[in-house]
Amino acid sequence: MMGFSAGGHLAAMTGVEAFPGQLDKADPVDQVSSRPDFLILGYPWLEGMQRLPDGHSQYCDFAIRDTHSPCEPKDYVRFAPRLYVTSKAPPTFIYHTSDDGLVPADGSVRFYEELRKQSIPVEMHVFEHGPHGTGLGGSDPELSTWPQLLQEWMRHRGLLPTS
Repeated sequence: MMGFSAGGHLAAMTGVEAFPGQLDKADPVDQVSSRPDFLILGYPWLEGMQRLPDGHSQYCDFAIRDTHSPCEPKDYVRFAPRLYVTSKAPPTFIYHTSDDGLVPADGSVRFYEELRKQSIPVEMHVFEHGPHGTGLGGSDPELSTWPQLLQEWMRHRGLLPTS
C-alpha cells in the first residue's frame, strides 16, 4: 500500500490497525487479513492530529478552514499511527524532506523509531531539501533518486525480480 501526505497517514493507519482475519467467519472477506504486505510512505502526515502547544492541531485547523465545522483536537489525537505499531506491522519504506514546510519529517522519524523498536523491516530516506508534495522528485536530481531507492528496497525484500 502506498500513500503520500494525508494518504501516507491513511496507509500507515491501515498497516498498523490491520485485521488479521478469522477463518471461522462465514463471510470469505472476514477470513482474509487486511494487513498490506508492505507500506510505501511519501512525506506522510503522521502527526497532524497531535495537539500543538497552543491546543490546536493541524488537522483541526484544516478542517475548520475547509468545512467551517467545529473540531476538537482532543478527539483526534488517537489517530497517530505510531501509537499502534506492533510486531505485526508490515515492512515499510519512508521518504521525506528536512525542510518540508507543511509536514515536519519528525513524525516520520518517530514512526520509523517505533517500527525499529518492534523489529519491523523499515528503510527511511530524509532528503535535505524539497517542498511538501514532491511526488517522484520532479526536476530535483537528488530527490528524484527516491524511486530507485524504493526499487532496490523492494528487490531486496523479494517484491520485485532481481533485474
